[in-house]
Amino acid sequence: MPVTNPLKDFVITGIKDLRFWDSNGDMVAEISKLSDISISDETAQSELRGGLGNPVLLTIYGDRTCQLTATNSTLSMDVLKILTGNSVTIKTVNIPRVEKGLTITSNSVTLSKTPANGANITVYKSNSFGENITKMTKVTTPATATEFSVSGTTINFYAGTTGVVNVYYFESVESEVLEAVAGARPIFKANAKCLLQSISNKKLYMGDIMINACNVSPSISFGGQNSSDTPSPAELQLELLSLNDVAPYIITASEITSSADLM
Repeated sequence: MPVTNPLKDFVITGIKDLRFWDSNGDMVAEISKLSDISISDETAQSELRGGLGNPVLLTIYGDRTCQLTATNSTLSMDVLKILTGNSVTIKTVNIPRVEKGLTITSNSVTLSKTPANGANITVYKSNSFGENITKMTKVTTPATATEFSVSGTTINFYAGTTGVVNVYYFESVESEVLEAVAGARPIFKANAKCLLQSISNKKLYMGDIMINACNVSPSISFGGQNSSDTPSPAELQLELLSLNDVAPYIITASEITSSADLM
């Protein structure tokens, strides 16, 4: 539709999302809990000086660097995919489990999960404080009070063995898996959508920052904490590239006339 209300003075009132496309043109990640976004477009300069008083004869500009920095208030698998440059796959993996304070009854204890086939199981005799005291030995048939065997979810002990044990084992679980493998960083296309408010006509506009090619900085950090503090956000830093003489970023603005314009 034609532009009937061009955007003049405006403010950015909201950030909708940041999306990424791979080299095949497939949309691979959508990050939608952004708290801020900013573009840095810097050009280095040097000065040619000479003559009495060494005045500036010429200012030389070059080495342009464009970056987009976005902060997402939550972590997500999409965020981790972009940060690490790796894909998420579905596979069965062995997840560590621990069950403490299991009381031996009738020469056995029962685990709440099924140990993975072929994975190691570690059993410790424990005390009233839940501490690991004596490591037990896995055998086919227990012959002493320091040995155990495994059958499904049951840990069997030598006849007459009593007390409490702590059990460390692995369970096979189908999971979403992201392997942070080092390698060449992929080049993405990206699009950031922002809500704009016109100062002059009070209308709302959708602002798009369209990025033809970008790399995500390979230096990343994320984590959590046991406190009442707000969880640490995830920060993404995109290096905007000028490939094939295409601008590192393009800014567009279009008037919002229906809910469909917000997509």
